[in-house]
Amino acid sequence: MGKEKRKAPTKPRVNKRARLEGISENVVGKPQYDVNQQLLAALSKFNHHGSIPKSQPAESTKEEVSEEEDDDEDQSDPSILSAIHKVLRFKRMTPIQSETIPLSIRKKTDCLAQAKTGTGKTLAFLIPSIQNIIRSDNDNPSHIRVLILSPTRELSLQIATEARQLVSERNDIFVQTAIGGANMTVERDNLLKRPCQILVATPGRLKDHLNDEKIKSRLQGINTFVLDEADRLLDTGFLPAIKEIHSMLPKRADHPRQSLLFSATVSKEVEEIAKLVLSKGHRRVSTLDPTESLTHEETEQYHITATFNDHNATLLALLKREYESSDGQFKAVVFFNTARGAALAFEMFKNISEAEKVAVPFYELHSRLSQNARTTASEAFRTIDNGILICSDVMARGMDFPNVTHVIMLGQPVSKEQYIHRVGRTGRAGKAGRGIILLDPVEQRWRQSLINLPMLTYPDEEDIKKQAAKLKKLLHAATTAVAVEKRESAYVSWLGYYRNVLNLPVVQIVGLANDYAIQSLCFQSAPPYPRDAIPKAKLQSVVHLLNVVDGPEHPKTQKVQEKKKGDKNNQAKKKGDKTKNKGDKGKKKVDKGKKRAEKKKK
Repeated sequence: MGKEKRKAPTKPRVNKRARLEGISENVVGKPQYDVNQQLLAALSKFNHHGSIPKSQPAESTKEEVSEEEDDDEDQSDPSILSAIHKVLRFKRMTPIQSETIPLSIRKKTDCLAQAKTGTGKTLAFLIPSIQNIIRSDNDNPSHIRVLILSPTRELSLQIATEARQLVSERNDIFVQTAIGGANMTVERDNLLKRPCQILVATPGRLKDHLNDEKIKSRLQGINTFVLDEADRLLDTGFLPAIKEIHSMLPKRADHPRQSLLFSATVSKEVEEIAKLVLSKGHRRVSTLDPTESLTHEETEQYHITATFNDHNATLLALLKREYESSDGQFKAVVFFNTARGAALAFEMFKNISEAEKVAVPFYELHSRLSQNARTTASEAFRTIDNGILICSDVMARGMDFPNVTHVIMLGQPVSKEQYIHRVGRTGRAGKAGRGIILLDPVEQRWRQSLINLPMLTYPDEEDIKKQAAKLKKLLHAATTAVAVEKRESAYVSWLGYYRNVLNLPVVQIVGLANDYAIQSLCFQSAPPYPRDAIPKAKLQSVVHLLNVVDGPEHPKTQKVQEKKKGDKNNQAKKKGDKTKNKGDKGKKKVDKGKKRAEKKKK
């Protein structure tokens, strides 16, 4: 990564997805508002993507969508077409859009849709959802009509932005969000006092809001329920929250609604949630060829074998090599398995960047950041041409960063599906991309589970390892410059993560963790491990191998708790001082009264 002068960030450009997602030119060349079919006719007749697998019914024989089935309700509102044309500037539709939108609007059926990441799923559920609002006879202004659940706040904000663009020419449809990290009081006030027809939410935050009966009552008019990135929702443990939210929606017998479920993969868990939220006669749509790789064809996929202790040095050498060999553009997303690992890596690489005057800027995005910091980083990385984003899985799904050339992963993900989600950030829109994963020898068994994924050994692996060895001194200096507390937290998180994903004896895992702490995190011996974290990580049998200390799971937590305790003590002291002052004032009043009485006697 050369030492040339850093270029100023370029101005935000027109959304590149305009070339991907959208409607055929036959529709938006000149919107024909006097034609009954409008959008629907184009979606059912025009297809610029060759052969696409047709939708199949879940529990019934397949029915073709025929022209005769059109009625007045099937009209696509002119404002949607106009927004697609003028605001979103979409020119052609993607396969998933051409398959799902006609089913959702004309057949009004529930749908489970499977497609690769980055193929335009958002528009595929927003258009039918908005159409459902427009044709609904529910005129209760307090009712939320569309509920969309997504796994991350970033994705929720992105969906909300696109929804607002689609309804930009209407003054009767409003969009709100309920997402973790945002001010809950402000959200509550907005949900109670402002109009909202479309609510985009993360399950955890919405579940909290539904404790308020007034907000809960607003969901009694739902006519469209959407689960976006369903597999990711389940990966992140939202199943209980989704079930609870679903139980609070009105019974379909009393208030009919359409449910749409979108997912890149369909696992047993996704099947389970589909049974819960979709009707028995729902349709299934897949734009995947069963013989095709689940990742984008344009993405070259490689693996590098390197020990855990060499991961950071190997990553640094790899970034340098790939940047130097890039053709004028290098936009990389680097995934770490824990948020604290990502935070540590960002600070290390920032130290190196400042010392070596690296031309490529670094950004960080993970759950340890505030909402404002995450939004700022997301927007900055979205608009630049060259940069490196250090992140955790907070943005592995749904975040649409244009022109990502590389996805690099350190260590094995929790599942094959997570690998697919990550590598799906590159190779989009027909552009070339590279996915590279660094694996310790003990992780190679996991790689063998990646069936149908064309992963090759990195061609310059040996040379990369030689360069990594030369960079260790530089990396050591950058690592020791990071606060000890941050390194200790990274160690605790690393051990907790690999305790869950490695199928190895716990003694061996702790040994790997302690070695990693010494060799990679630059400790003299095993760093402190909080006693509170031992049961959670199931490490009771290896306590003798840990440097156990009393305290919370992460050092920063202890400081916060100590501060709170100190604040409470100070408050108690102030309260005591106030009480004492009141007592002193009362005593003075009594003394004055006695003096007056004595004067009167005299």
